[in-house]
Amino acid sequence: MNMVMDWIAHHAINQPNRVAAVDCFSQRRFTYAAFHRRVDRAATFLHAHGARRGDRVATLSYNSTDLFELQFACQRIGAIYVPLNWRLTPMELQRLVADCTPSVILAHEDFAPNLATVDTAGAALLSLNDGGPSAYEDWRPDGTPPGRAVLDSGDTWEIVYTSGSSGVPKGACITYGMALHNCIHAGVHFGFDGASNTLTFLPMFHISGLNAYGNVAFHWGGTVHVMRTFDARQALALLRDPGLGISHVLGVPTNYLMMSEQPGFEDLELPHVKVCAVGGAPCSQTLLETYERRGITLQNVWGMTETTTAATALSKAASRARLGSCGRPLLHVELRLANGGTVVTEAGAHGEIEVRGPTITPGYWNTPSRAAGDWFGTGDIAHYDDDGYLYLVGRAKDFYISGGENVYCAEVEQALCSHDAIAQAAVISMPHPKWGEVGRAYVVFKKGYALTPEEVITHCRSRLAKYKLPQEIVPLPEMPLLASGKIDKVSLRGVPSAA
Repeated sequence: MNMVMDWIAHHAINQPNRVAAVDCFSQRRFTYAAFHRRVDRAATFLHAHGARRGDRVATLSYNSTDLFELQFACQRIGAIYVPLNWRLTPMELQRLVADCTPSVILAHEDFAPNLATVDTAGAALLSLNDGGPSAYEDWRPDGTPPGRAVLDSGDTWEIVYTSGSSGVPKGACITYGMALHNCIHAGVHFGFDGASNTLTFLPMFHISGLNAYGNVAFHWGGTVHVMRTFDARQALALLRDPGLGISHVLGVPTNYLMMSEQPGFEDLELPHVKVCAVGGAPCSQTLLETYERRGITLQNVWGMTETTTAATALSKAASRARLGSCGRPLLHVELRLANGGTVVTEAGAHGEIEVRGPTITPGYWNTPSRAAGDWFGTGDIAHYDDDGYLYLVGRAKDFYISGGENVYCAEVEQALCSHDAIAQAAVISMPHPKWGEVGRAYVVFKKGYALTPEEVITHCRSRLAKYKLPQEIVPLPEMPLLASGKIDKVSLRGVPSAA
């Protein structure tokens, strides 16, 4: 048995006065000693309301330090933590609740109405208030607190639902072993230690909101600063503040784009920030260069819910020389490219990314587990360069066939975003009587810029083969986004064309 250790309890003993967590909305801050006591209270509270080992405990809330407390409280009683997306409709929430059947649901008061029409099957419904106090903070326990659960590294700690950008979300099982190995290889690659200060603004109902880099910092004894939701102006101010000394942050390209549009960005200096990682979607070379001109290197990472966040990463030194690469596999990840059952090794040849190792999910909730050692097909297409660095091409399902040729939308989007006037681009397919399918590109121009469709296509001609050129250009004031910050291509299909 590989016994699971309690990181918070360890740091409460060894560095009780070190600040563990800071809530940027309520301005509350907790030392490891205080955080440890709060986790214990939350665990006793959950147990008193019926949560037992193996039961699911769901939350529906903005980001807050409370969510980390509840996550660690679930560990102490052996329950499984399930963060739910507060942006979902009641009908969408119903699917997830029916799938994970929680025994306890803690909802922020703003989202309690969303549960009014959801069949919660007798789950205890409790309140959360990110300004404090929440139900468990006011609660005074009766009787003896529950004993600490003895857990194995293969036990499930969290069920995290995928973003659902191409279908119904699936609940990926995140084990304690996955979380631990993620903390170790993130620590090794990105230089985490007890002095690290992370900023969390990605939604905590997604894997990156929890594990990049909140749980990593807690494992190493650092401090986690939690933003309620992402706000570009506030995020930039927090990153700038030398008193906070933020050392590590992860965002999606949209986050970094929005920060680059803030007043004063041209004078931005972040000498104390060691790591600005970017992932979740392909990052345009233009955006990478925008930050590089400020002396800030955005380090590309690649990963997904099923890999406990990053599975590959680019070092800071390599980032400057290989703009656009998502690096090499991290310490606990084995990776290969495959095409139709054949392993791809030739530089430039496309293949699906397949991974295995201790950070890869054993499977999805209510579905059979994968056999240990099996390769996990990610659905992402990539290629190597001559030195073995990985470059993401796009999703296996995010392509279309035009005149018999495969066209990957991400490649076209990169070409579009290489124009100085284009802030964002998204490409989808549309039927064509001659070629079968062709591309329609939706673009958002930077402030003060506008291009004609002909100018956009002319820009792409030197960068793309003729069959890859989009046949329609549709300007938009802004892109529809998922909660993860990724562009919502399902919604785009309902946006009228330029015709």
